[in-house]
Amino acid sequence: MPAIFEVVCGNHDSHRIYFLSSKNFKSRTEFSDLAGENQTKDLGLKRKAIEGFSMKSLLLQACLLTTTLLFSFAGEKILITGNDTMQFSTKEFSVTAGGEVELEFKNIGKLPKIAMGHNLVILKEGVSALAFGSKVLQAGGNATNALPESTMSDVLAHTKLLGPGESETISFTAPVKPGMYQFVCTFPGHYAMMRGIMTVK
Repeated sequence: MPAIFEVVCGNHDSHRIYFLSSKNFKSRTEFSDLAGENQTKDLGLKRKAIEGFSMKSLLLQACLLTTTLLFSFAGEKILITGNDTMQFSTKEFSVTAGGEVELEFKNIGKLPKIAMGHNLVILKEGVSALAFGSKVLQAGGNATNALPESTMSDVLAHTKLLGPGESETISFTAPVKPGMYQFVCTFPGHYAMMRGIMTVK
């Protein structure tokens, strides 16, 4: 059996690369067959050349490639919490234009949902959190329906209204246009304090 080298790049255990070593083949014929060679008389020279290849250089290139792929395909992950003092744990965060975003929102408060529910609503470009909060109230927003359907045209992404200890993860594609996009909690009265900015770069 050929020897197997395992390479782990960074802390991402799921991204592993395996290499076969030519050193542990049982015979020259076996190695020749795997390499697709019809002649074995010069196999010694070819095998020596393969073994002389710099494994360090190969592993370095593999790690660089894996890291590039990792950042190219992995979405950005954001965690934000809301509490009983009507505060978001994060007032500002950044995402890549056009990139996939995974946002987890948690209500870490203790008060009942009917009195202190929280949601997180990301607004479209140019929409003010304060103005939108007022619009929600005018549209009939309340403690059980904090985001009326009639206001959704201004919304880029949102969570549902969460009670104490509840959480929700939403996924969305960041706008392709760089800029600042405001987010807000639309539970009645919260929009004055629970506001923030998502910066698209």
